[in-house]
Amino acid sequence: MFGEEKKKETYVIASPLAGVLLRDGKPMANARLLRRLTWNGNEEGILQEFFTDDQGRFELPVHEEKLRLNFLIQFVSKSTVYSENESDENLIWYSSKLTSGLYSELNDKLGEVICDLSDENIVVHGTDSIVPNIMTRCRWEGMKRA
Repeated sequence: MFGEEKKKETYVIASPLAGVLLRDGKPMANARLLRRLTWNGNEEGILQEFFTDDQGRFELPVHEEKLRLNFLIQFVSKSTVYSENESDENLIWYSSKLTSGLYSELNDKLGEVICDLSDENIVVHGTDSIVPNIMTRCRWEGMKRA
């Protein structure tokens, strides 16, 4: 039992995130988005780059990794998304996950997501969570503020 090698399983490090990026209600065309992902065994993480289209729309795809974790190790991943330009850098999304499933940050796929850089970051609970696991400038229907 303890000497057996556990096989690698697929873990969702970050679920897909799609929406529109605004500043003062106006679309941010061709804005640069940076997503840093960290997880068990990769605390340094990886940095991914994305861009909005000319209407400010963005799509960050799912990121999965094959991991070998035993029952004594709690899966943990973190996703941080920034909007960056020459003059400033703005956090638009931070989330943490303790379970490996798709959309387990919120237990469901998000509807229309609107992220306005002029909004303040707020703390949000996952759907079934009493522990806040998201800080964001984004808003969506059904979000549960902490």
